Amino acid sequence: MKNIFPYKRKTFILLSIIGLICSACSTIFDDRKDCPEGFRILYRYDYNMKNANAFANEVERINLFVFDKDGKYVDCKEEKGDILKDESFYHMPYLPAGLYKFILIGGNQSGSFEIPELTKGISDISDLNIKLKASNDTVDYEINPLWHGLISEYHVTGEYQTMRFPIMKNTNRFRINLLQKNGELNINDFIFSIRTPDKVLRYDNTVVTDDTIVYKPYTWGQKYIITDLGTGGSAYAEFHTSRIIDGVQSKLYVYRKTDMKPIIEMDLNRLINDYKAEWHSSISLQEYLDRQDEYNFTFILDDRLQWLNTELIINDWIIRINNNDI
Repeated sequence: MKNIFPYKRKTFILLSIIGLICSACSTIFDDRKDCPEGFRILYRYDYNMKNANAFANEVERINLFVFDKDGKYVDCKEEKGDILKDESFYHMPYLPAGLYKFILIGGNQSGSFEIPELTKGISDISDLNIKLKASNDTVDYEINPLWHGLISEYHVTGEYQTMRFPIMKNTNRFRINLLQKNGELNINDFIFSIRTPDKVLRYDNTVVTDDTIVYKPYTWGQKYIITDLGTGGSAYAEFHTSRIIDGVQSKLYVYRKTDMKPIIEMDLNRLINDYKAEWHSSISLQEYLDRQDEYNFTFILDDRLQWLNTELIINDWIIRINNNDI
């Protein structure tokens, strides 16, 4: 069967040939009627805190899914490796004129996520649910990064046109530091976890909240750190999670092993929103959650290994806690 997704890369030779054959393509205001016909897709990952396109630097693999105007599956093309590191990379699918829907799933999903097999002309766009691999609803490994993009409707005219395809990153890295001022902590004295119902992502990147995932650290240890709130020995744990959704509860737990009592039990969304309101008030919480992909929390413990719940550090900024109901 003919592959509808051959790709093209801009090289000096190709540009020279196009320049000789069709000099009318030199600016976007020129008449393109004598230019080669085609529909190309340019990908862009700038939905991050730097507002900079990081697609070539970060995305190592993509699957582009195409559906017709009624949402029936048409085809899929995978690209991976060095070709994606070329900032001029684009797909040029040969599609008949008409309305289409496009979904991009990026990253090496095979290690962390399951993508269903779709049948051409039969499978519906709603069948494209991405499932996080978990053992007994527990994830204790470093998740491969996952990107998502959706174009819900695009008219392919059959003439020369370019579709710019924005994508976003779904996965997050959390580092939890426990610090005892002028003291030493043993990582084996604590149990860390993050719990949130984000096991399955729908085709539109919303979350199926049926199953709660318990995230456990994929790495942990002890380290001497210096912060604005104090200096001392810290115990740390790092997690990698799927997408965090505003309005869907995500909680951080830290238990003290000696009595198995929680010394930290916090609503992550509310905690992150308090930080966002202080330093990124111009955007919504969901936009911040989707743009930011790394969080570093530092909690100060007293001599009894109890959190002094008046302040903490998030991403190098001190946050004052006005109440304990978070």
